[in-house]
Amino acid sequence: MEVDNPSRWPDPTNIESIREPVITAKILTMKNMSAAFFKLVEEKRGKQLNFEYVTGTRVLLTYELPLNEIVLDFYDRLKSISRGYASLDYQLAASGSSPMVKLDILVSGEPVDALSIIVHKDFAYERGRRLVSKMRELIPGSSLRLQFRPR
Repeated sequence: MEVDNPSRWPDPTNIESIREPVITAKILTMKNMSAAFFKLVEEKRGKQLNFEYVTGTRVLLTYELPLNEIVLDFYDRLKSISRGYASLDYQLAASGSSPMVKLDILVSGEPVDALSIIVHKDFAYERGRRLVSKMRELIPGSSLRLQFRPR
């Protein structure tokens, strides 16, 4: 079964395994900025495949990353870290087994489909907390609460 929307997420008791798309990313940047890139790709669950000096001042980093992790803000953060001196090229590589969960945000005790996301189990609580905090900030007088129930 292919799930392209959190509303189509099956009952967790019916899930045998979950596979998510994985990309091979090539990042070309200045060698003095590579430490910041290591931190970013590790945060995004990346696995380093290669580190190559292209010239005396440029490096080519090759990583395997879940597609889910680069969709939202990866490119913007990459450009910010490099001050515009990095390029990203990627291609779909395969799919890998991953502990993904559906994160529901409840409003008045009811899940709201538009706020549901599919996220890696290890990051579910933190992402939910950030989302609810941001919503509280943007919606004055709201009484949103985060209730974490792993399934």
